[in-house]
Amino acid sequence: MRRPRQWLLSALVIVIVGIIYFRSGGQVPLPDHYQKTANGVRITANMVDIPPDSTGEQWNLTHNQAGAYYVNMYLNGRERRTFTSRKVLHKTANGTLYQTAGIIKFGQQQYHAVDIFVKTGGKSGYIDFTKG
Repeated sequence: MRRPRQWLLSALVIVIVGIIYFRSGGQVPLPDHYQKTANGVRITANMVDIPPDSTGEQWNLTHNQAGAYYVNMYLNGRERRTFTSRKVLHKTANGTLYQTAGIIKFGQQQYHAVDIFVKTGGKSGYIDFTKG
C-alpha cells in the first residue's frame, strides 16, 4: 500500500514542477535582436506567422477581434509564452502603449513583462521587460 502512494506522490511532484516550468516560459536565451533599456530589455515583435518547423527563438505580435494584442515567444516552432495587452497606458500618433504582465527567465535572470507598444497600423511593436 505504501509504494503506490509514493509513486503517486512522486508523479504529482513531477507534474507540478513541469507546470511551473512551462508557465514561466522556462529559461531561454535573450534573443539576438534585444535592446538594453534603463531597467531591463526591449524585444521587438512583428506580425508574422511562425512556422512549426522553425528553429531557435522567435517573437511575434498578434491580435484578436476584440482589439487585444499579444506578444508570443516561440521556441523551435512551439509557442512557449504569451503576454497579453491589458489596459491602454498611453496613445500617441506613433502608436499605443499597453500594460501587460508575466514572468520569464532569460538565462539565470528573471524578468517581468511591463508593457507592449504597438505602432500605428498594428503590424509591429515591442515588449519591455524589467529585471525582477
